[in-house]
Amino acid sequence: MSDDRQSIMGTDERNLARLAVVIGLNRVPEQLTGWEKNLQLSSGTSIHVTCVAGRGQVVPHGVDADVIFSMITQYLLQGKPEDGQIETTPADICRYCGMTPGSTTYKRIHQSLDRLTGVRYRTFNAWSTSGKRGRQWQSNTFGIIDSMAAVGVTQRDSDKLGRFTAETVLRLRLSTELIQSILNGNIRAIDFEFYSKLRKPLTRILYRTLEEIRQEHPETFEVPLTVWGTHLGMLDIDPEHGKSSKGELDEGIAPTVPLRADKIRRALEPAHQELVAHGYLSGVVFEGSGKNQSVLYRFGTPGVTVDWEVTAMLTQRGMSLPMAERYAKKLSRECIEEAVGKFDARVASGYTAKNPGGLLTDMLEHPDKYLGVSLEQKERKPARKKLPEEPEAPAKDPAETAGVLLKLKLGRAASPMALDALRDLSPEGLEALLTALKNPKEKALELAVSILGVPL
Repeated sequence: MSDDRQSIMGTDERNLARLAVVIGLNRVPEQLTGWEKNLQLSSGTSIHVTCVAGRGQVVPHGVDADVIFSMITQYLLQGKPEDGQIETTPADICRYCGMTPGSTTYKRIHQSLDRLTGVRYRTFNAWSTSGKRGRQWQSNTFGIIDSMAAVGVTQRDSDKLGRFTAETVLRLRLSTELIQSILNGNIRAIDFEFYSKLRKPLTRILYRTLEEIRQEHPETFEVPLTVWGTHLGMLDIDPEHGKSSKGELDEGIAPTVPLRADKIRRALEPAHQELVAHGYLSGVVFEGSGKNQSVLYRFGTPGVTVDWEVTAMLTQRGMSLPMAERYAKKLSRECIEEAVGKFDARVASGYTAKNPGGLLTDMLEHPDKYLGVSLEQKERKPARKKLPEEPEAPAKDPAETAGVLLKLKLGRAASPMALDALRDLSPEGLEALLTALKNPKEKALELAVSILGVPL
C-alpha cells in the first residue's frame, strides 16, 4: 500500500452502515432480485428495510459495499458538490476502498455500478436524520447512484458490458437522499490504514456494521445468529415459495430465508479471524446450538488509547510519530516526562544532538545512563540558555494546539480545507474540537469531521 493511501481517511454514511444495505455474499442466485428484513438487533436498534434490484439485476452484494464506501469517500475529498456528482476512475475506486486494481476488478466494478444505479430501498422508521430536535427516524425511499456516464469504455462483440480500463472516466451522481444525509453530517470517519488491511469484502462489511453498533455497545455485543445472518444478508430464496398462499412480497420480491446456522457460522469464520488478528475484536463466542445459537462479540482496541499530549511532547523533540505512539502506549506519563525533562536540560546546557529523536529514545530505553541529569539541574541553568518554560508553545494558541493534535491523529498534515475550517471556528467550536481530539484516534477523527464539516 502506498503512502498516500495510508494517509487518507475513509468516510462511511451511517445509515448505510447501520442498515447493512449490501448483503455479505460474494455470489447470489439469479432469482434474488430483492429482499426484506424486519428485525431488532438490540434495544432501540430496529431495522426494517426493503430492497428491490434494478431491472435485469440481482441485489447489491459483495464488493458493492466497497464501491459505495469509495464513492462516498471521494465525494468528501472532492469538496461535497451540492449536485452530488463525482468524477472518478476504476483505478481511483480501487484506491479509496482497498481493492487490488486490475482488469478483473474493473469488470467487477462495472457490474457493481450497474447494480447500484438501479437499486431502490424503502425504509420504515429506520432512516436517521438530525435536526433541531436531535436525532429522528423517518421512513423513506432512496437509491445509491442516480446516474452514471462513462468515457473510455472499450466494446467487444462478446462483451455486453464493454470494458473499463484503469483510466475510464466515470461521472457518477449520488442519490439526493444520500447526499442530504452526508451534508447533514451523518457520517463516520474510517481509519483507511486499518481498513485497507482487511482483505475480504465480508470482513469490511462486518467491520463497518459493527462500528455503528459499537456506538451503543462499546465493549460487547450479542445477537441471535439467525438474526445476525439475516441482517448481513446471508439469505436464500425460500424453498417453500410458490407452495404458500402468501405468494410473493410487494413489488415482486420472492420471500427469502436466512441460511442455516451452520452455514452462517462457516461464512462468518474468515471475517472473524481477520478482525481478531488485527485486534478489532478481542474474541468471538458462540453460545447455544442449532438455530438457537447466538454470537457474542468482544471488542478489542486495535488502536490502544494514546495520551496525545505525551505523544506531542516526544514528536516536538524530534521523535517520529510511530515511535512516539509506541512509547506513549508502553511507558507511563511520569517516566516520559522525566526523560523529556532530562532531554531539555541537556539541550539547555548547550549540547547539540545530531539525532534528537535517537537521544530521546535512548533516554527512554536506558534511563540509568542519564541519572546525572535531572529536572533540578535544568532549573539551575542560566536563564539565557534555557528552553522556553513551556516547550509545547502551540498550547498558547488553541487553534495551533488543535492543528498539532489533528496532525498527530492523522499521521500527516490536515487538508487545506480542514485548516481553513479550523481557523474559522468560534472559541466554542475550538473548545469542542480540542475535547474531541482527546478521544481515541478513530473516534476523534470522526468527531473532527463533524465539527469542521470538511474532509480531513
